[in-house]
Amino acid sequence: MTLSGPTSQTVVPGSSADFHVVVDPLYGSYAGPLAFSVTGLPLGATVSINPTTIAANGGKQTVTISIQTAGVAAMQHPVPVGRKLAPFALGLLLLPFAGARHMRKQGRRLHRLFVLLLLIGGMATAVTLSGCGSRNGFFAQQQKSYDVTITASAGNLTHTATVTIQVQ
Repeated sequence: MTLSGPTSQTVVPGSSADFHVVVDPLYGSYAGPLAFSVTGLPLGATVSINPTTIAANGGKQTVTISIQTAGVAAMQHPVPVGRKLAPFALGLLLLPFAGARHMRKQGRRLHRLFVLLLLIGGMATAVTLSGCGSRNGFFAQQQKSYDVTITASAGNLTHTATVTIQVQ
């Protein structure tokens, strides 16, 4: 049993990767019907094998292993405190304009208070809105590599091959 084509593939969640295995009996026939299995798949992935079995006298054949990865699962994340405070910070930014007429009457002391509130509100808004974290991977998922083992069994003989699938 030998691999034909790439032994490592990178895919995004929800897509598939195809691997090809060539099986060839050493003495004209297999020890029995040849069956295949696959282990080490990514969580939620499915596999299809074509052909699923080969008769003992089936001869040399190429078997296609298709691994369909799971799609991206929706995740519910709690709203960060900073995002909850954004409307309040915006209100602080507009506060000086709301009391513009009143400030003329009260003088410079009140004006300084409004400028201070404006600066604090501006800093709070900048800090709140700039917190954009990211992860390495598609749809903000961590990239992960899986070593997938393909096993061919006939009678009491077993052969394996390993391929790698990287899910972004």
